Amino acid sequence: MKLIVFPHAGGFSGYYNFMKNNKFDSIDEVYIFEYPGRGLKSDMPFVKSIQQVAKLAALEVGNIIGEDNYILFGHSMGAFVMYETMLILQKKLGKKAFCVISSGQKAPFGYDGVGFDASSNNAVIQYIKDMGGTNDILIQNEEARNFFIPIIQNDLIVASTYNATDIDESEKCENIAVVYGEDDTGITDENTKEWCRVGEHYLGRKIFRGGHFYMNECSKELTSYIEEVVKNVLCLNV
Repeated sequence: MKLIVFPHAGGFSGYYNFMKNNKFDSIDEVYIFEYPGRGLKSDMPFVKSIQQVAKLAALEVGNIIGEDNYILFGHSMGAFVMYETMLILQKKLGKKAFCVISSGQKAPFGYDGVGFDASSNNAVIQYIKDMGGTNDILIQNEEARNFFIPIIQNDLIVASTYNATDIDESEKCENIAVVYGEDDTGITDENTKEWCRVGEHYLGRKIFRGGHFYMNECSKELTSYIEEVVKNVLCLNV
């Protein structure tokens, strides 16, 4: 079983190393997708749409998955990348995703944008402060700001213009679950309920303590939950 992880807007793959370093019983490999324009892909241009990055992701992670069963996890903007990648992967591999886990994000259908002008540097900086999960040095240090803000800003602009690809019955994954932090003010039971349309079986919601970046406090609880979901669904399929 492969676990494929899609980071948040402005996120680097290293943020999710707690998943890669975790010893799962039911997952033998964790692969964290790095978006263009950062990390080892810093020489690649920024993407212009969620669908564009999903096409790149499907090409890359399709080779990682091969013939194995796979789980997709996406946090915040990464949940949208995950969803669009899922649609492409399932067609490419001829195999439904075993489970899809949306983290800290509204359902993609009828999504109404990020709620502010992402082209404004000041608005982006305020968003970073409001969301938390980012070291204060990013805000206070000019050199750090000049490096990180364009990355975050591009991702937020891409997210703000996202229109979800529709899904029909044949394109659903096997199982879908939703997770988020109890203090994440932008995420509610109401605006996440339509995620159930993505999977044949809806596994419900899991709410962790903390805000948008609840995994800062609950990384062990999150990996334990993922393990629990996999084991429970495997037992049901026996």
